[in-house]
Formats: sequence, structure tokens, C-alpha cells
Amino acid sequence: VVDPDATTTPTTLNITPVGLTASDITQTEWKNNNTDIISVYGNGATATVYPNKRGTATISVTNPKSLNMLTLTVIVGDKETVVNENVPYITVDTPVVSLTTQESKQVKCTMKNLETVDISKYQITLDKQDYISASVTGGVITITPKMAGQTLITVSHPGSAHTTNIVVVVTAADKEALIYLT
Repeated sequence: VVDPDATTTPTTLNITPVGLTASDITQTEWKNNNTDIISVYGNGATATVYPNKRGTATISVTNPKSLNMLTLTVIVGDKETVVNENVPYITVDTPVVSLTTQESKQVKCTMKNLETVDISKYQITLDKQDYISASVTGGVITITPKMAGQTLITVSHPGSAHTTNIVVVVTAADKEALIYLT
């Protein structure tokens, strides 16, 4: 959240490139989807953001050598907060899973604000099929790696008003370098 009245005061955004050389980091691109709302000046792992007017903009951060892309949301003005404690939603015991290509892991799903939950109705989708296979049974997601990489599991349930995500990072068992942005 950026102060809309501070048009001459920059906000600095930093990412952490993992496995990239200093030369690779200079190839990082910061793309602003709404130049009316903010101005973005990227320089490697850092970007300077200036507010132009109230609103919301999205910044996409990419690097040609990275296995993922970051999406950052910048709100110029007051953050809008909606609180409704009675809305059912899904939680997971581990939102970020790190594993090697030689191990499997499990993540437990729990439904909040719903008295009766049919645990057989959890569903998952993967944004990339290359790096893992995953299945859900009885509210437990079993993740089995295929190869080094990063993917996103989206968990849904018909009783939930929202989905939740699990980031899965698979590294090679032989310590092969994995390159990504955080």
C-alpha cells in the first residue's frame, strides 16, 4: 500500500533471485500493467515505485533464466479490508512445500467456519504438470515429485467461498541448482 499523496516519495521493492549470477539478475524485467496508477523503474532485483493516483496496479517480475514469475499488487491509497468472520475458507498446514526429487510429502487441508465438512470433496489443480503429481484423499494432499522445478497447487472445496494455494519447490536430489525468484 502506497500513500497517494507522496508522489515524489519512492517505495522500493526488492526480490530475492536464487541461483542467478549478478549478470543474470540484470536481465530481470519489471512490467507495470497500469502506468496511470504507478510508475515503476526496475533495476535488477530492485524496483522503485512512485504513486501517480489512487487505484490498484500489478507488477510482473520475470527473468529469462528463472523457472517462475512473480506478480506483485500495489495499492495506491487506503487498503480495502473486508472482514466477514463467518465465511467458510480452506487452510493448509504448509503453504510452501520444499522437497527433493526422491521424497514425497503430504499437506493437510482444513475448512474453517463450516460445521459439517465432507472431506471427500476437496479438489486440487496444478498450474504445471511437469514437476509433480498430486492427489487428494480425505483432506490430505499427497505430493510426488517428477523433476526439479516449481508449481502451484490450488485447493478448492464446494463449501468454501475461496480457494487457497500451495507453492511446491522441487530440487534435484543430487543438489542440482534450481533457479527462481522470491
